[in-house]
Amino acid sequence: RLNLQQAARYARYQAFAHCAVTHGAAGVLVAHTADDVGETLLLHLLRGAGLDGLAAPPLVQALPRTALGPPLDARPLPSLLRVGRPLLAVTRADTAAYCAEHGLTPFAEPAAPYRRDRLRRELLPVLEQYNPAVRRALARAAVALREEREALEWMVDRLWPSVASPAEGAVAFALPAWEALPAGLRKRLLRRGAARLAGAEVGLSERALAAALRLARARPGRAIDLPAGLRLERDVAVLRLV
Repeated sequence: RLNLQQAARYARYQAFAHCAVTHGAAGVLVAHTADDVGETLLLHLLRGAGLDGLAAPPLVQALPRTALGPPLDARPLPSLLRVGRPLLAVTRADTAAYCAEHGLTPFAEPAAPYRRDRLRRELLPVLEQYNPAVRRALARAAVALREEREALEWMVDRLWPSVASPAEGAVAFALPAWEALPAGLRKRLLRRGAARLAGAEVGLSERALAAALRLARARPGRAIDLPAGLRLERDVAVLRLV
């Protein structure tokens, strides 16, 4: 039930993971460029994504096994795959110039009917009429958003012990401390609780998060269902995620 692009991504990263294990490597390096970062920001913006969807990926990231998708064969996957992205500040034009200077012939990716390819061929040339350096501008914006996201996660790290009480199969949020926080931090606390209970890949949509915030102000005894089999319950003094 995966689309072709998602299935291909899983296949690539599983191949990377097996290669890293075979060679005893600490991780793998991938060649995402500043252009890729800007294209991803635009794609996610058109879908109405929030900060996490618009922010640039980290330079180094540890992908858990769940992020690698369902196993393609009988070989065991490592518990995590460390991925480095050393070219995030380098444009695609820079890499093409490097290849030309050193007599390298990059693989010519054929045109495809996917949204990213259409954005690359149709939308970005139009935006360049407004700002010839729009690709670099989009990449800079994504990096700035990544820094903002990291700052929020730093705050959540420090708030977690005073607001959340993890237990076996549940996370309880103390309502007085919870209600004192801005909505953005409450949503991040919920996402972190969901990731602890159902894995890092569980996604809580903005609609689900908005419903969760409303539940906190509802009468005790109310509850809502969330993705990945999770349930959020309104108790007298806590909001309990199970």
